[in-house]
Amino acid sequence: MVDSYILQQIDRMLTVAGWDNKPPNNETVSDNNPESDTLSPPNSELKEHGKDTVSGNGEPKESGIDADLKDRPQVSSNTLHNEHDSETSQIETQTETKTEASEAPNLGIDFAIGGATFLIIGLIVAVLVWKLNYQYDDIEDDVDDKYVRKHRRTKMNAVKIYDSFKGCMLRVGSIHDVGSRSMQQDSFGISDLGDKATVTTKGILAVVADGMGGLSDGERMSQIVVVNMLQAFDEADMSMPESEILSDALMRATNEVNNDLGEDNIGKCGSTVVAVIIRDNNLSYISVGDSHIYVWREGELVKINQDHNYAADLDAMVRQGELSLDEALNDPQRAALTSFIGMGRLELVDRNTTPIELMKGDRVLLMSDGVYGTISEDRLKTLLESSIRQSCMLIDNEIRTSEKPNQDNYTCVIIEIV
Repeated sequence: MVDSYILQQIDRMLTVAGWDNKPPNNETVSDNNPESDTLSPPNSELKEHGKDTVSGNGEPKESGIDADLKDRPQVSSNTLHNEHDSETSQIETQTETKTEASEAPNLGIDFAIGGATFLIIGLIVAVLVWKLNYQYDDIEDDVDDKYVRKHRRTKMNAVKIYDSFKGCMLRVGSIHDVGSRSMQQDSFGISDLGDKATVTTKGILAVVADGMGGLSDGERMSQIVVVNMLQAFDEADMSMPESEILSDALMRATNEVNNDLGEDNIGKCGSTVVAVIIRDNNLSYISVGDSHIYVWREGELVKINQDHNYAADLDAMVRQGELSLDEALNDPQRAALTSFIGMGRLELVDRNTTPIELMKGDRVLLMSDGVYGTISEDRLKTLLESSIRQSCMLIDNEIRTSEKPNQDNYTCVIIEIV
């Protein structure tokens, strides 16, 4: 007789394999290890297959399984083992199939989650790139690209020398960089040097504007100023005096800035501006705020425009004996502007009505306070003794190597008479 324990295990395996119409009610399967699945048969099965019962006459009664086996052909142990191995193999195959089927949807979900994650990361990177790049908002929508001359360059490309037509008597270079600030609020523009007819009849216009008001507000204000002054120059009547062309251009830029700000924001942000027209070696200029215009001639550097800040008023009070020099230099409002585009009606405008005659070799410099606030006038004299390209590179290098804390945006346009 075959041991009842072995038959019990075979019966359980057949049940797991699905050969029994009714699986045990309390079957438990371990997901981690199919080979070590634990099956708990119901109590009725335990009574039936557990041990022999006793008949009424006291003799041991064969269990149902033992009685049935008498009517069955005897099975050898080898055949039984082969069947056992075959059944075990089928159980493992079916378990693997179920596992693979259950893993397939999980893989799809994992791929979906991974794809969504990469998409979100891509969107975040795109937004950061957009924010870190200099944005021109609506300004470029209504004007030609030639009016926007902001140069978004790396620190190795802050210097540029501009091409001009053959025989042009002017050479122009620029230095423009963000410094240690997070955004560039300086803007500058130069009219077309390659148009011989325009340069010959109208000369050239150069503009530098230093925006203020915090982040994008200052940047936008300086751009509006530069764009509108360049447009006004292109549209100006060639018969008009240069001083009138500059005045009309300044008025146009002022109106555009005031309109952009609206009544509620007047005075909260704005821009300085310095602009020059050079025609037939004659220099006309206009300025508002504290950006500077210099003329360099034979090693000497002369500032030709007036600052519109409280420092100028304090210095005047020192000359009149109303303040000591120490009081004037240490006044906390010394750098405050007394006139700037964006304050509404301009309080102060500096310009010349009689052009300054330039000579061969002269250089005209327009710069924001990020330049003259870092390099002294005496040092600038020395740096300008080289060629215009080399001078631009030396000025840029001087600012970088100064390692000034919180270096402001800096812009300088140099025009040389050749």
